Amino acid sequence: MNLRFDIKSGQIVDKAALWKSVKSCFANLSGDGRYIWKMPEKERHIRSIQQNKYYWSVVCKLISDHTGYTRDEIHQILAEQFLSYEKDGRSFVQSTTKLKTTEFEAYMEDCRRWASVELQVYIPLPNEDNSNYFYEMKDGK
Repeated sequence: MNLRFDIKSGQIVDKAALWKSVKSCFANLSGDGRYIWKMPEKERHIRSIQQNKYYWSVVCKLISDHTGYTRDEIHQILAEQFLSYEKDGRSFVQSTTKLKTTEFEAYMEDCRRWASVELQVYIPLPNEDNSNYFYEMKDGK
């Protein structure tokens, strides 16, 4: 059984429902003995549709326009630059599709910083007025 709850402003939301959930978890335990309760992890979500649209239509598009590489090529360059790792003497590149929302935002921050420093290309933040930066996406990119 899963124990799920929300925290807002550092406080548990609906403590009565949480307590009921905890009691039902313990009610299902049978027999004497020692039980270990693993601390639940915060639920993490994969990157959002909005993040993906911003990445392809702003980050990759602006760098592509500046360099002449396609957006797919820019995506590969950026992923290799910031998502590479080694395991057992082999090099791998982590897929952006597996990144959680916070990991994906950190990745895009690395991309924006790199574009600014290495290419002198300004990439606006997602919460800036991006009306001039979004382009029609094809094939989800």
